[in-house]
Amino acid sequence: MTLGTKLRNLRTDKGISMEEFGTQIDISKTAVVKWEAEKAKLSLDNIIKIYNFYRIDIYELLENVSNVVSICHRVVV
Repeated sequence: MTLGTKLRNLRTDKGISMEEFGTQIDISKTAVVKWEAEKAKLSLDNIIKIYNFYRIDIYELLENVSNVVSICHRVVV
C-alpha cells in the first residue's frame, strides 16, 4: 500500500472531503489531491499535522507503506 492510498483511506473512513481535511490541517485541497495521487511528497511538518489530526501513531501511519524508504530519505536528508 502506498502512503497516498493510506491517506485516502484514513480520510474516507472519517467521512470527510479533501477540502475539509485540508482546512482542518491548514493546507490546500490541491496538496491533499497530490498526496493521495502520489504526485507530491509530504514534509515532516505535514506528517506531524496528519498525525495530530487522525491521532494515529506515526509508525502506524507509515507501517506497510511500500514507498516508506523514499519518504524517510526525503525527511532525513
